[in-house]
Amino acid sequence: MSKKTIEKIKCACCGRNRLITRDFYKSASELNAYTGRLNICKECVQSRYERLLTIYNGNSTNAFRHLLMNLDEYFDEELYNSCVVKDGINFIGDYFRQVNGTKDRRDKTSLNNTSIPNENNDIKLEDGIISEELIDKYGEGYTASEYRKLERKYKIYSEHYPSKRLQEQEILKQLAELDLMKEKCRITGDKNGYDKISTQIRRTMEDLNVLPKQSTDDEDEMTLGNILKLIEYEEPIPMTSNEFDDVNKIEKIMDKYFVSPFKRVLGLKNKDVGDMNE
Repeated sequence: MSKKTIEKIKCACCGRNRLITRDFYKSASELNAYTGRLNICKECVQSRYERLLTIYNGNSTNAFRHLLMNLDEYFDEELYNSCVVKDGINFIGDYFRQVNGTKDRRDKTSLNNTSIPNENNDIKLEDGIISEELIDKYGEGYTASEYRKLERKYKIYSEHYPSKRLQEQEILKQLAELDLMKEKCRITGDKNGYDKISTQIRRTMEDLNVLPKQSTDDEDEMTLGNILKLIEYEEPIPMTSNEFDDVNKIEKIMDKYFVSPFKRVLGLKNKDVGDMNE
């Protein structure tokens, strides 16, 4: 069977039958020689990348490099950087398009990435040793203690706000950096700077366009309204017994002074209007 006769294939990840030319990236890997396409669909490729991004604490380069190694695809760091700058979080499609459309790249796979990243990438600063990964994440110019503070603040924000997508992670990094700047203003007594940064933090939080994750602890939810709702659901008010039924004769008063006069005025018989006691 030739490749041209294949219209749909099943994604090895999600199991759905999808169009081969639309939903699967091209692949030069011998592992995909039969179809010439990746064996997992584009959506699953994106999901895998986002999962790796979490594992690598937001380091997109390492996450994408790992992804391509899994898929037996070629990693070109220069092309990767240009795609990220151009397309932001939606860079993966453009990366595959350019890899497969460029003569000197389209036949390459992960076997052509012979250089292995140095795992021992710690860098010595004046006040301590810090990983190169953190410097890549927050940029140069901080001390070792400041890098550690930034990472702690980032993790605190990550616990309360969404952090799966690259854009969300960039906003959380900004919040961590603003927090560090605010702390410096407080130490130096720069009140104007402190107030400006506090305002900027609020605006940056608004960029997330979400509320912090709601706590799942029952004790945090025991407001008066929720307590009343709980009682209504667990201990509903029972029906009244007959002896207490309409003790104030409200239905008889309504019938005598409102319903009956209107029936007489309109010439309606008793059968034309529902009985108040029904």
